[in-house]
Amino acid sequence: MRIVFRSGYEGVDKDEWEKFVLEHPDGNIFQTYRIITFYEQIPEYRPVILFALHEDSILGVMAGVIINSTNNLLRYFTSRCIVTGGPLSAGNNLLISEGLVKEFTKEVKNRTIYIQIRNLCNSSALKDIFRKNRYKFEEHLDIHINLTEPFELLLKKMHESRRRNLSKAFKKGVKVRRVYSEKEIMDGFRLVAGTYKKVKLPSPPDGLFIALARKLVREDSAICYGIFYDDKMIGFRTVLTWRKTIYDYYAGSLPGESNKYPNDVLIIEILREGCENNFDLFIFGGAGKPDKKYGVRDHKLKFGGSVVNYGRYTRINNPAVYWPLALTFQLFRHISRLL
Repeated sequence: MRIVFRSGYEGVDKDEWEKFVLEHPDGNIFQTYRIITFYEQIPEYRPVILFALHEDSILGVMAGVIINSTNNLLRYFTSRCIVTGGPLSAGNNLLISEGLVKEFTKEVKNRTIYIQIRNLCNSSALKDIFRKNRYKFEEHLDIHINLTEPFELLLKKMHESRRRNLSKAFKKGVKVRRVYSEKEIMDGFRLVAGTYKKVKLPSPPDGLFIALARKLVREDSAICYGIFYDDKMIGFRTVLTWRKTIYDYYAGSLPGESNKYPNDVLIIEILREGCENNFDLFIFGGAGKPDKKYGVRDHKLKFGGSVVNYGRYTRINNPAVYWPLALTFQLFRHISRLL
């Protein structure tokens, strides 16, 4: 059987693509047509999609996005490729998976400083394939929360402090609702940007939230939530939804409003809606490395759920650029914390 690897989706049947990802047991939203076309609307993002084809039938998919600055001088020095979920192949065929990894790497290695594969499932069968292509595996934790049980039971499993904070917030008069308008979603973006600035991390671009409002929210592939006090938004959280899974995406809150517990309230609201709308899983996102203390992990675990360790694969394409930048970034964060 002759397999052809093709970059780009021109000429590919979009319905067959969606069906292939939907029916694959390891498929996720980041490998779909809707996300690739979402990325196309963000100036700092360049989606990369690779197919394994046999006579125009899809036998494999690997999708990612190159993220960089819009500044021409900084473009290469900020350029990295993120792949969420790794390669998908029909029947988990290792030869097809190997071809996808090899061709995808060839496609992006000269355009990026590094490539990172963020696994959402067990990928141990692919370890040798990634190793052959100069990827290094590192342990990395995520938190999954089961949504198939009644919300009341999930609430009881949470740490007592989360339930107490929920009660305190509503007694103070906060209100939670979904937000749909571009204006309110951009208000949410400003809270996200402020939160990232506070923790000394680069903020996602504003174009991502504009595209979120104009595309994914309208397509029911994303939900945005706001928490309000005296008609002012004090917290914001957005999630992606696909199949039976909710993916935590971005969040932010207003400084000085922590006594109203906006982050706790929004997470519990998302879990409540997930249970009541027949979702199976909430992927709560990164929980750090297992051998290092991480306050975010401790906070997330208070909402229940379990820790999984699917890890990540990273390929450094240009060590001469990568390592000085990585060391500079770590030094900047350390100094910023001292100021």
